This record gives sequence, structure tokens and C-alpha cells, in this order.
Amino acid sequence: MAAYGDETVVMESSDFRPDLPSGFRGYDRSATDALLAKLDDARLALVRERDDLRRELEAAQLDLEQHRERAQAVGDALVTAQLIVNDLRDKAEAELAEERRELGAAKEKLDQETDELRSHARQEATEIVREARVRADRVVDEVANALGNYRTDTDEFLETARVKLDALVQEVLERMPASVPAPPRELETEEVEPEEDAPAAAVA
Repeated sequence: MAAYGDETVVMESSDFRPDLPSGFRGYDRSATDALLAKLDDARLALVRERDDLRRELEAAQLDLEQHRERAQAVGDALVTAQLIVNDLRDKAEAELAEERRELGAAKEKLDQETDELRSHARQEATEIVREARVRADRVVDEVANALGNYRTDTDEFLETARVKLDALVQEVLERMPASVPAPPRELETEEVEPEEDAPAAAVA
């Protein structure tokens, strides 16, 4: 069997054996045939070995190609994985930056709202104190006016009571006999001093 290119040719020993002429004193035909048979067997063995080597080479080339494809696939997978890692890292960094920006904006907004609340609380406290002072001044004025009215009413009441008392004493004196001594002059002119802290109910 012989291989030429992609074709394999099988050659039998009869095809290889040459047609040697023989004479009366020619070669020993049996010995020559035996030698030719050995040479044919050797040739066939070499052909088989060559074919086996070719098959092994083809198998090795196929394995090499498969290894190359696997290596290429592994390389592509590594490149893809690296791209994915880079993409994930970029996204994570972008998200972290966005979260930091949002936190900064939230903190700034919170500080602004806190300042506004403090300012509003100060304004309310100032307004409450002002209103309290106004009310306190109003209450003081009302108390002062009430005390003034109370003093005026008390003075008027005492004056009226003194006049009535003088008239009553005078009437009593006029009805008494002439022999009865006149009452002391102090009783006629005695005045009752008004109490400063007397309640209005007592005056009524």
C-alpha cells in the first residue's frame, strides 16, 4: 500500500515482482523470488509505517488545531472577562461617585433646612417674647387703671360716707336736749383712712 497525496495505493507483491528473463545458466529463480518477496514485504511495511505516521501526524495536527481553538477560546474568554470586570469597575466607581454627590447634596440641603428652622425658631421666639411683653404691659396698664379706678371709687365712697356721717351726727345733735353736752369735736371731723389693698368686693 502506498500513499500519493490524498490517495492511498495498495501494491501487491505480484505487481512489484519484476519479470526477469532466465537462461540455462541464469539466476536461481527460487532464491531470487524469495529475495524479491522480502523486499516487497519490507516495502509494504515501510508503506504501512508511512501511512501510520501520516495518520498520527494528521491526528496530531487535529489535536493541535483543537488546542489552538481552545486556547483562542480561553483567550477570548479572558478578554471578555477583563472587559466585564473593567465595565463593572467603571459602573461601581460611577455609582459611588453618584452616591457621594447625592449624599453631599442631601447634607447641603439638610444644613440649609436646619439653618432655616433655626432662623424661623429665633423669629418665633422673638415674636413670642414681643407679644408677651405687649401683653404684660397691657396687663400692667389694666391693673394700674383698675387700681386707679378703685382708689377713685374708694375716695368717693369715703367722702360720701363722711358727708352722711356728718349729717347724721348733726341730726342727732339737733334732736338731743340742750343740757346734753355736745360730742367731742374730733367725732365730727374724724375721717376714715382708705386701705390701699382693700378688695373691691369689700367696698361694694
